[in-house]
Amino acid sequence: MVNTNTNTNQEQKSLFKERIKFYADTPSGDVNKLFCFKIKSILSVREAIWRFMAKNWNIRSAWYEKINLTTGEVENTRINIPVEINNYAYCKINIEQMRKQGISLEKQKTYYEAALHDFNINSY
Repeated sequence: MVNTNTNTNQEQKSLFKERIKFYADTPSGDVNKLFCFKIKSILSVREAIWRFMAKNWNIRSAWYEKINLTTGEVENTRINIPVEINNYAYCKINIEQMRKQGISLEKQKTYYEAALHDFNINSY
C-alpha cells in the first residue's frame, strides 16, 4: 500500500521565498554594502538581524522580503532598525545580569527565545 498523504505545510513553504535585505557597515571595512540573507524555518527575522548586530555590524536600513514563487508577487516590509538595536541591547543586558546572578543556562535560553518570539514583522 502506498501512502498518498501529502504534507501541505511543506508544499506551502516551497511556494514562498523569504529573506532579509539590508545595508550595513562591517568590521572588515565594507561601507553601506547591500546584503541578502535567506530566512530559514530555524531562524526568525529578529534572530537573523541580532546575529549581525552581535558581530558589530552597523545595519543602516533593512527590510523583509517575501516572494510568491507562483505569482511572482513581491512583498517588502521595512524593519525598524533603531527599535531592534534597543531590543537587542536590552536582551543582552538582561542575559548578562542572569549570568552574574547564576541563573541556569536553560532559563537564559528561555528568556532569549521569548524575546525573539515577541517580534511581529507586521508591526512595522
